[in-house]
Amino acid sequence: TGDAKHQAVYVDVGDSSSVEKLFARVRSGCPLPVSIVVNSAGILRSSKLVECTDEFFDDVIRVNLRGTFLVTRAAAREMCTAGQTLPEGGGAIVNVASILGKTGWPNLAAYTASKGGVIALTKTAAQEL
Repeated sequence: TGDAKHQAVYVDVGDSSSVEKLFARVRSGCPLPVSIVVNSAGILRSSKLVECTDEFFDDVIRVNLRGTFLVTRAAAREMCTAGQTLPEGGGAIVNVASILGKTGWPNLAAYTASKGGVIALTKTAAQEL
């Protein structure tokens, strides 16, 4: 609205098609290229390691790690394509992780694994981009 230069939208970050549709929507509806993306979607669920089901683990990984990967990849592609028009030839991708991704925590195996993955993904993206 008005002179706003940002937009919040709902997207299933764990679904590649949904993320691609989001960036297509942004491309078609915004006169400026994507210059900043904040990956803050996440879920925290508690379960003892020995009671953690495959589905439980996969749900947390799907949102927290896969979602961060999919949005980071799509944003990086957009920013690389638009590099000629972005200030300094680039943009910013901010990934929200947790100190628990480095330290671990009882009853949070899926969450801590996902956030540890986000930390590693962010370091790799910083080196590549």
